Amino acid sequence: MTAEYIRDWQQPRHAVGREGTGIPAPESALSSWLDAYRVENERRQEMADAAFSATPLGNLINKSLDAQEKQDKTITLAGDARKQARGAVDEAMASLRLLPSYLRDPLIRHLSFLRKKQEADRRKGKKSWQAERYARGTLRKIFERLDRTDGRWLTPGYRSLAGRERLDDLLYLPQLNKHQIQTLATMTAAMFSSTFEKLCDGFGATDGELTMDVTLKAYQMLARMALHLHAMPPHYDALTTDKDRRNEPDTELLPGAILRLTCAEWWKRKLWLVRCEWREEQLRAACLVSRKTSPYLSQDALSEFRAQREKTRDFLKSFMLENEDGFTIDLETVYYAGVSNPVHRKAEMMATMKGLELLAEARGDKAVFLTVTCPSKYHATTENGHPNPKWNGATMRDSSDYLVNTFFAAVHKKLNRDGLRWYGIRTVEPHHDGTVH
Repeated sequence: MTAEYIRDWQQPRHAVGREGTGIPAPESALSSWLDAYRVENERRQEMADAAFSATPLGNLINKSLDAQEKQDKTITLAGDARKQARGAVDEAMASLRLLPSYLRDPLIRHLSFLRKKQEADRRKGKKSWQAERYARGTLRKIFERLDRTDGRWLTPGYRSLAGRERLDDLLYLPQLNKHQIQTLATMTAAMFSSTFEKLCDGFGATDGELTMDVTLKAYQMLARMALHLHAMPPHYDALTTDKDRRNEPDTELLPGAILRLTCAEWWKRKLWLVRCEWREEQLRAACLVSRKTSPYLSQDALSEFRAQREKTRDFLKSFMLENEDGFTIDLETVYYAGVSNPVHRKAEMMATMKGLELLAEARGDKAVFLTVTCPSKYHATTENGHPNPKWNGATMRDSSDYLVNTFFAAVHKKLNRDGLRWYGIRTVEPHHDGTVH
């Protein structure tokens, strides 16, 4: 008896039946007869089917049924494949819409062109899978290459600094225009200015008086922050205090370096340079810089260059120069008369090369013209415009560093060991995918 029920007769009891007793219910005669009838009916049907299949008509019907079953299965599989292929293209379209406009628009145009061409071929009865192959193969590689390229700039230090100082626009730097870069540069300069004041107070500046030691320590901290943002600090080599340094830092350069690090105009130029380089590398990773699309540089960079050149030309045309004697001349004529004119620079280079060639002939030397190309791992795109599988994510700057610091350095060492001295001109030009050679 439990505490819940005072009397035994108050406790609930099982209903009368076989459920709680564990005794199996007896099998009735009707159920046994029905089971036997069903088994016998199935045996007779199997015997009739086997006898009918042995006849010529039954054999022909069975073959027709098997062929129809195979055809239905093939149609089902083809429909599933088309749905899956259509899903791959739609999924690629959805992923492309998440990209910035300068990457999204040309890729969507190309995918739409391939889809229309594929549909036109299928209406003619041809087997065509161009859009599916591009969505499954090329676009998937492009997405992976874009992630690898962004990882070169979005370093842990870069992300940490942008998040800690509330400079979220740094994470989307390639998508910003000049006006947005100006706003971001002003915020970055203000952040560096406030950080400089906090560092000086932390390093022991008293009554607002700064010593060279305190200023130097504060500059070195600011320089590390600038390096995290991919900007080379001013006079960095002259003001570092590493253990391998043989002479003392030049403290006379400190005021100018601090002023630049806290200047919005200085940061505007630096951030715009990083933005353009980062954006161009994204376009290279997306195979939008190649012989098939836009050789040497992207259409985006070419448009910005032409717009800047037109802006400079309009500025030069709007001013005139006048000397003490009253002689006037337009600023455009003076500007293009200098060595900065590309036409003059080319003529000067060709004249220098011809002079070196004549000098080599007079000395009995032989003038040689060589073209040095980087290995395949530095080229983002192949000759036919497809992603290069050997590309390791190297940037255009990496290819230039390879040629200067690795290739030509080894050549100089080899010539010095052999007692040879070379002279000439070394020029740089882009490959079809922007790689330096």
